[in-house]
Order: sequence, then C-alpha cells, then structure tokens
Amino acid sequence: MPRDPVCFILRHGQTEWSEQGKRTSFTDLSLTDKGAELVKHSKAALVGPDSMRDWSDLLTSRTHRSSYDC
Repeated sequence: MPRDPVCFILRHGQTEWSEQGKRTSFTDLSLTDKGAELVKHSKAALVGPDSMRDWSDLLTSRTHRSSYDC
C-alpha cells in the first residue's frame, strides 16, 4: 500500500547573520561552527541509519549554506 506523500522543510544551519537576527535572503553566507554542527545532527536524523523515513527527492536552494553536506 503506498504511503501518503510527505514534505519536510528544513532551514539551513546558523550563519552569523541569522544569529544576530538579520535576514540572509540571497546573500550566500557561510555557516557558523554551531550551524555546521546542527546540519550534521539534522542529516543523521533524516538520512542516517536511524532515519525517520526513505526520501525520494531532495530540493535545495543554490546557496552553499543550503546544500552544505548534502
């Protein structure tokens, strides 16, 4: 029996601007160390051995921070 479609939205990890409450928009800022660590934890939950589910597609924006470690 097919499963219902699921869409999971995940923001990029922390940047210096997001930490300061600024909007990054299309500015391609690097992740902070904390942001990179958050990405690692998110990746493990989404695609690691204990993944929540199997994913058929991965869509990201073209910014480096959004595709970090994909």
